[in-house]
Amino acid sequence: MKRMIRNFFVILLLSSSFMTGFAQTQNETPPAETKTKLSFFDHLDFFFCLTPTLYINTKSKSSSAPSPIFYPLYLGVDYTINSFISVQPSLRVYMNYFLYNGTNALPSEIENRTALAYSFFLNIPVNFNVMKLNKSSIDVSAGLGILIRFATLATNVNETDSGTTGSAKSDVEYINKWFYQKARFLYLTSGVDYIYNITDNIKLGPEFFIAIPLGSLFSEFSLQEMLISLGLKVMF
Repeated sequence: MKRMIRNFFVILLLSSSFMTGFAQTQNETPPAETKTKLSFFDHLDFFFCLTPTLYINTKSKSSSAPSPIFYPLYLGVDYTINSFISVQPSLRVYMNYFLYNGTNALPSEIENRTALAYSFFLNIPVNFNVMKLNKSSIDVSAGLGILIRFATLATNVNETDSGTTGSAKSDVEYINKWFYQKARFLYLTSGVDYIYNITDNIKLGPEFFIAIPLGSLFSEFSLQEMLISLGLKVMF
């Protein structure tokens, strides 16, 4: 009799252990998959552009130069927000000769120059991927540009040389003031580019860019100093 009771308790104990282990197995949930979080730099692409740029001069051509073409140093970054939107701040650095005609600072040919202007065009556009193809994409952008400029006497021009305002030095001072009057430093920018993926890390394609001068547009209803360029963008 004792042996039967002992066997009964052994079987009961083994059954209890089995049921407990089975319940724990059923309640266990598989570990959640962890997603790799991208760092700030994983969203960045760098680019440079080779873009001859046309400077529109609508003023008198008798003393100033026709609309000149210059070749800026053009660098930027692309910060991807999602598959459709990115931000592409960029900087163009270039130099132009200027003269002062008593009313306006105008681009000048080398023989009539008074000042050499150092220009830094900061563009902050939002870029929209409007068409995604197999290995390429078409993007359009719109943004705001700020043109920071300062002028110095051009090489071989002396402070005491004659100028429209009395001397070359005085002309340069008027040119520097003119750059920032009537919001001439503000631009509305837009662009279109076609980017082809050469490899996973290198992309390139043509870029069309236009910068509309808000100061000239609103104060004179003019497109004086509008910038237009067509060139090659390389992203990496």
